Amino acid sequence: MDLRSTPYRSEVARWSPNDLADYFRRLNFKDCEKVVRKLNITGQRFLNMSENDIQKFPKLKLTLKIKMYVENQLC
Repeated sequence: MDLRSTPYRSEVARWSPNDLADYFRRLNFKDCEKVVRKLNITGQRFLNMSENDIQKFPKLKLTLKIKMYVENQLC
């Protein structure tokens, strides 16, 4: 996982709960890391979450998900 840029949607879709939790940990979103581990959320499941689902994440901004989506639509 390259943290210097936003990962591609196709890459995130293949992530295990550990991969996703590690990504949040590296972004310093430790509370989000805990939610991912507790709920066993995969990358695909994360990408399929609604805005309402995203509210379960303490510090996560919806803009991260939107950015992944927009960047991948342009590719």
